[in-house]
Amino acid sequence: MSVADFLRQDGGQAANVAVPAFVQKMAKAFADAQAKRHDADYDLNKSLSEVDARLLHARVGRVIAAWRGATSRADRDFKHALCVLILLKGKLRADQ
Repeated sequence: MSVADFLRQDGGQAANVAVPAFVQKMAKAFADAQAKRHDADYDLNKSLSEVDARLLHARVGRVIAAWRGATSRADRDFKHALCVLILLKGKLRADQ
């Protein structure tokens, strides 16, 4: 199930739903931060400088602020649908 499926009207077809830029930036920042954390934990040949850590921290702060600042109805609907789908972790797909 996708956000588009989640947002469709009863009996209607899922329309193309553009992923908002703030969601794309948050996803990219999360993936980058997760990769840096993985490298720090498991790859002794890679290091993260204090400057890089501060830059990553600031980036994550900006994307969280953008998420919180996205308050239009469409943005709120998208965020709610995405959060529900993340929380259910594929359980909706298994029930179909």
